[in-house]
Amino acid sequence: MIDGINTYIPCVLACNYPGYKHGVRYGYKERNMNVAISPVDDEHVKVSVRGSLHKYFNAGKHNANDFTPGMVRIAMRDLFGVLRLNPDVMRLGVFEFGVNISLPFSPDRFINAIVAYNPGERVPIKTPDTKNKIGVVFEYGDYDVKIYNKSTESGEPYHDMNILRVEIKIKRRKIVKNVRLESVSDLLEPVAWKEFIKWLRPVVDRLLIYEHGTVDDSSFSPLKKQLFRDGTTLNYWNLCRMDHSRQTYRNRIRSFENLIVKHSTSSLKERVNTLFQAKLDEIEAMLENDVLNDKKTPPMACLLGNSHPMVTLPTRIRGSLTDGENVTNIKVCPVTGLDISMQRKESRFLGITGIKFYMKHDPPVRDELLGRLSSRWEKAPLEVKIKEIAHSIRNEYYNPRNNAKRALTRLRGINSPDRVTDEAIP
Repeated sequence: MIDGINTYIPCVLACNYPGYKHGVRYGYKERNMNVAISPVDDEHVKVSVRGSLHKYFNAGKHNANDFTPGMVRIAMRDLFGVLRLNPDVMRLGVFEFGVNISLPFSPDRFINAIVAYNPGERVPIKTPDTKNKIGVVFEYGDYDVKIYNKSTESGEPYHDMNILRVEIKIKRRKIVKNVRLESVSDLLEPVAWKEFIKWLRPVVDRLLIYEHGTVDDSSFSPLKKQLFRDGTTLNYWNLCRMDHSRQTYRNRIRSFENLIVKHSTSSLKERVNTLFQAKLDEIEAMLENDVLNDKKTPPMACLLGNSHPMVTLPTRIRGSLTDGENVTNIKVCPVTGLDISMQRKESRFLGITGIKFYMKHDPPVRDELLGRLSSRWEKAPLEVKIKEIAHSIRNEYYNPRNNAKRALTRLRGINSPDRVTDEAIP
């Protein structure tokens, strides 16, 4: 279900990347995934990984088969195991999710019948690739809806399997409001998959479909005949969208939709939607059986023997490092002593993002952080507790008593016998 991902680490010490030269951008491919290391400033680089996770699972050859929750887990473990990067601290950018449907006829038959998406909205049809016109895209500001012939771009044995791909590309992850997506590992959460399914379910039903030859216009009035001929003319609706007001466009396409729904003898849309909903039901059943969180999934299924040297970000408490990596100058919270590499580079204290990270991945630290709260917050929602923990950490640092302690420490340092001052000279 998960396909293309674009993920990155905003800040890593450049000296820990073998082959990296100061100020020079370089990259390489791991199967079909593009890995890029770019300088950010004098000390730090940005590491990004982008490409089709589904295709990566299939040895970089295709993404035409099913990609189940268990397969996603295997692919993610393998990819970041090979790169030696921690998916828990890899920030998530653009990503895609969708399903492949095997049709009893050519997907082009369905694609060529698409007139509009959400009739009334002035969203033009675009081809996903001007060289290989294999489908259509409806572009919104925050996301795209993509419907295309997956068989056409796939090799054997999928080339003749009539596979239709229905996909949504999320360009701003915050619009998926019912689930918080911060790191790549969040894509493995069942709640995220359920939200993706909710986004996909209405896609086919929202399409305006006209299959050529399924409407008899002989009994239409002259006005209806003109509307029917205009509406079935190539590029008419794109021109109508550009040449007329929003209200005029909406009225015309709604009238055309009513005409097609009332007089068409085609069941094309209903047949495709039935298969589409069945595929989504199948994925939901997997989620109910907790396949996504199956602990028996092999950690390294198919990528042993790869040898690109990369650095794992520190994630343990008190600034200590995973796998014993010798990385210096790791940024830690001055109050808790916890590593805050997963937060923005300008962060000073352990904040909401870091607290959520430890809540999810480190039970001992989670209990320690919850211990900062008084009984007043015992029945409060988790989001409220997290905010209060972050507040208590800042307060502890800026508390007047602690300010006095820091001042006293500095004063003791000044008056230390080891410190030579002008006053100490006889």
